[in-house]
Amino acid sequence: MLCSLFYDYLLLSKYFDLSNTIKIHSGIELQEAVKASFRNLQIPGLKLLPYETAGSGGGDVDFWLRGDVDGHPVHFAVECKRHPVARDLDQLKKTDGEAAPLLATVHLPKPLIERCRALGLSCFDLNGRLYLRQPGVIIDWNHGERRFRLAEPERNLFAGKSCRVARALLSFPNRKWKQSDLAKFTECSGGLISRLLREYTRLGWVEGSWGDWNLIQSDGLLDAWVAADSWKRRGMVRQYSALERDPEKLGGEFLKQSEGKIAFTQWFAAGRRHAYTELPIVSAYRPRFPEPEVVAALGLRETPAGGRLWVIVPHEPGVFQATQTVDGFPLVCDTQIYLDLLQVGLRGPDAARALRQWEGFRG
Repeated sequence: MLCSLFYDYLLLSKYFDLSNTIKIHSGIELQEAVKASFRNLQIPGLKLLPYETAGSGGGDVDFWLRGDVDGHPVHFAVECKRHPVARDLDQLKKTDGEAAPLLATVHLPKPLIERCRALGLSCFDLNGRLYLRQPGVIIDWNHGERRFRLAEPERNLFAGKSCRVARALLSFPNRKWKQSDLAKFTECSGGLISRLLREYTRLGWVEGSWGDWNLIQSDGLLDAWVAADSWKRRGMVRQYSALERDPEKLGGEFLKQSEGKIAFTQWFAAGRRHAYTELPIVSAYRPRFPEPEVVAALGLRETPAGGRLWVIVPHEPGVFQATQTVDGFPLVCDTQIYLDLLQVGLRGPDAARALRQWEGFRG
């Protein structure tokens, strides 16, 4: 019998009856916290009891769980890992034994949770995620509280220069990269690239070694970037009214008057890559706002809203990397166009979805 359990969050509030965040410093602390969480877990119809029996298991099993789901007996061999990686899941799935493997950790990021589901592998984290899978039993529960974390600080994979590595990988999805080539292309330090690739590997987005890295889960990487991204922190934006009403002519004149780096984005760029909706707005990244002579030549006037020309001075100049030229216009990469459309309204999210679904996206 297949058991699908739905839980009342109010009944489960005692599960995380803690006022402060708890830091996990070691594997032993992780094991003890996981055991305590299972003992205190209060889910209607589910009972789980951690136990240890010498010689009854093997390998890297830290302890076992014996339980009952509405009268259905369940047994799990629990392995606790502070830093689980994608290949750990594949290896656990292959584990032989009467008890099904179960991965336990401090926090499971979304890519690893999805991989567990795809493999049918049970998993648990201290911050409210429980996925149990055995013949006749499926439990998929997310309490969604962050009470535990590792003692070392968590890294934002897309903050500052870090986003340059994601941009490079997504812009050239079929390329195999040497770390030295990534460093040269992104102008990031070798140490930063090593740390990011190590984390990307853990999450199952890339695979490879020092001289042979390639992207294997582009959607996972892009979705994670979307989740961490903020248009409001992209840079400083000024809007300008313009006498020219034709966006093509306005973009062409602005390009002609601009010296140095410039890259168009949002609706104007999306229309050049994959037309979905036409708006009389021209958006472009530039290292600085238009000079007085440019403003005068184009008849521009700064306005708080409703401008036909949006000029963005980015906080992170990596937006000028991996650019492309279409119809004579320099555009940011497809990934950047997509990100820049998602949070701005004016049918931007619709245009973003259409661009991502287009077969030529990032091609």
